[in-house]
Amino acid sequence: MKKKITARQVLAIIAIALLVGLYISALVLALIGSEFAQTLLKISLLGTFIIPIIIYVIMMFYRIGHKKEEPVSDTYADAKDDPFDESVNGNDSENESQ
Repeated sequence: MKKKITARQVLAIIAIALLVGLYISALVLALIGSEFAQTLLKISLLGTFIIPIIIYVIMMFYRIGHKKEEPVSDTYADAKDDPFDESVNGNDSENESQ
């Protein structure tokens, strides 16, 4: 049975290919001595740090935005659980008898 390739896997493969390309270009540009090659080397090295950070931030925001909402538990659904309700705690009957 063949597995279906997800969009996440495709994006991961593209990111890996991009980073490998940046590493190879950084190596080649480091060996070339021209001024333009040095500028491209700096851009390439910067990209090797920036691209993974951007991918991580995008994945983090995606995870936050698509989080399953859990129902909020109502801790004071019953009056007997409410610590501020004096009539349930018996304080109301003591106040009435005085």
